[in-house]
Amino acid sequence: MTDSIAKEAADVFEKGNHYYLDNAEVLVYGLNDATTLAVQHVCDNGTESYARKILNWPNGPLEKPHIFKVDAQDGKLRNVDDCKRRFVNQLCELFQSSPPYDLPIYPHAFVVVDMEKVQNNEAVTLVVVHESDGQ
Repeated sequence: MTDSIAKEAADVFEKGNHYYLDNAEVLVYGLNDATTLAVQHVCDNGTESYARKILNWPNGPLEKPHIFKVDAQDGKLRNVDDCKRRFVNQLCELFQSSPPYDLPIYPHAFVVVDMEKVQNNEAVTLVVVHESDGQ
């Protein structure tokens, strides 16, 4: 699914291109009645799965990474549009307060967890910002 964004939001995402992201985490939002604890559990499972299957953790030389940062908004976000607005607002705040070289979150993607879908073995939603090449 593709969705257009306002120019102001596009400007915010463009700013993200000028930061180092070595230690950045992907923000994760829970929808509707998803609690922070439940969303954190989903994130922990995803991180551990990645660490075991890709990094050969704990047998390999690399430590288990910190991939996700859960946004504590218990019950306040109702849909992906709410999450997009929250994400852009958080980025605006970060650009005003973070050093000009490093961001604590990845500025071009976030994850949405709807516990009803997770409980039905459906996937979480990854929202990625990209510039279309006009095709």
